[in-house]
Amino acid sequence: MVINIASRDKRYILLNEMLKASGYESAVNMESTKGADVLILSVRRELDEGALDALFGELPKNAVVLSGGARALSERYGREVIDYSLGEEFLQKNACLTAEACV
Repeated sequence: MVINIASRDKRYILLNEMLKASGYESAVNMESTKGADVLILSVRRELDEGALDALFGELPKNAVVLSGGARALSERYGREVIDYSLGEEFLQKNACLTAEACV
């Protein structure tokens, strides 16, 4: 399984390292999705529409796409995008980190 992470955010760079350590073929690549089985996009928008168009344009049709704010991406590209930012565990952990940062 080839995983492409399109983010420069440190959290996603760490995710890439964790995936590699677990034996997955994973790379941080914001320019190409050729051959990717999975595309992970940042919860915040780092890419403009042109860059997203390029990534989605070469992404295999059967690839799984994960992103925050998936609805707009799903509508724009006519494919299912799994919104991990709506998961209860994500929301709880994000709330804790946000509260911690505020304090």
